[in-house]
Amino acid sequence: MKCYFSEPVEVASGDFEFSEIDCEVSTPDAIFELVTNESYPGREFYVQKTLTYGEAIVIWFLTIFAIFLIAKTIFNFLWKK
Repeated sequence: MKCYFSEPVEVASGDFEFSEIDCEVSTPDAIFELVTNESYPGREFYVQKTLTYGEAIVIWFLTIFAIFLIAKTIFNFLWKK
């Protein structure tokens, strides 16, 4: 997104604020990618190319849990009581 400020207004001596902002929004293809199936032309969906902080935290916790579970399983297999 590109934004341009216009119409400066003098608030105090030497202090300006802008009264208008014009923004150009890039195409949604920059963030989302359209996935289509050539065999079934009516079936299509968008995939988000970015990863949010919430998704990163969930992936981190699931990774830690998976590593712990795998280590526990290997430990119990090798050292049976």
